Amino acid sequence: MNKFFLAFLLLFTGACQLETPPTQDTLSPTITNNTSASIASKSPARTLTSPNCILPGKILEPNKIWFSQQQRLISISADSTTYDTKFGDSHRKLTIYNSSNCQPIFNWTLPINTSPDYPYYLADLTYNKNSHLVAIKGHRTIHCLDLNTNKILPPVRPSFTSNRVTQDAQSGTLIRLEVWEEYLIGYAQDMGAFVFKIEKNTALKPIMPYAEYQVFDTHFNSLFLIHSNGHKTQAILPQYDWDQEQFSIHPIFTEPIDLEKNIVKSALNNRFIVLRSKQKDQVVAIDLKTAKEVPLSKEQQHMKTQEIVAWMKKNLD
Repeated sequence: MNKFFLAFLLLFTGACQLETPPTQDTLSPTITNNTSASIASKSPARTLTSPNCILPGKILEPNKIWFSQQQRLISISADSTTYDTKFGDSHRKLTIYNSSNCQPIFNWTLPINTSPDYPYYLADLTYNKNSHLVAIKGHRTIHCLDLNTNKILPPVRPSFTSNRVTQDAQSGTLIRLEVWEEYLIGYAQDMGAFVFKIEKNTALKPIMPYAEYQVFDTHFNSLFLIHSNGHKTQAILPQYDWDQEQFSIHPIFTEPIDLEKNIVKSALNNRFIVLRSKQKDQVVAIDLKTAKEVPLSKEQQHMKTQEIVAWMKKNLD
């Protein structure tokens, strides 16, 4: 099994098995830290094993994807209708094909993406077996296509709890975008991680961080709570490694838990965070400056939250 997937088991459901290579229909929509919570989610290049359709226009390598259950083939292309006399090819024609006969069903011309020569891209990773949603990554905006209705949802931009400082023209550029059923998880340059929840396939609702820490002007570490399995919750601390060009969702718990949430609001913007299960059988301490968990002894796990925080403040730089 490719270690790329091991970070994603158990976000929404219990354990499951992967017996085939990653495709839109085999990747499990779950996140775990059973092996390593820092395993990067750098996806392999997309390939189409079927159908063998010859699609019109110019299509960049990441910009075609096949959904076998819906018999739909999606592409973003550049052609004569989007060509710009000054900037050349403009990759913003979104088309849905019937994969059984390779015939187009619908197509849209997306708005200019900051500049005509700045291409749109399909999400870097997609699992939408139940939601049937396709996400499109613009320069700073996100578009979503609902395969059930063949409609595009209103575009959105990532939202953040605190103000972000724009460094240059690249600030806010969407570096990573992933679809995990009803959640979109991504990373914007100089702004940090963001999460959206798809509400009934009609709108994207921003999920604000449960806790956040500003390391320096353009570096924020944000902790999000992802709800699944009824009242179960998974905590994630997404990170982007610029040196390796890898994105990690960094799940905190081995599986979704009943999370105790009676945390004082004033503590949420602090560097040190403590998460507990309602049953008190799981206690996790987190240093948001380093974006790492802090090991606790069994004795420390039975301490009060304020006592654990005080210990971290005293013993960690």
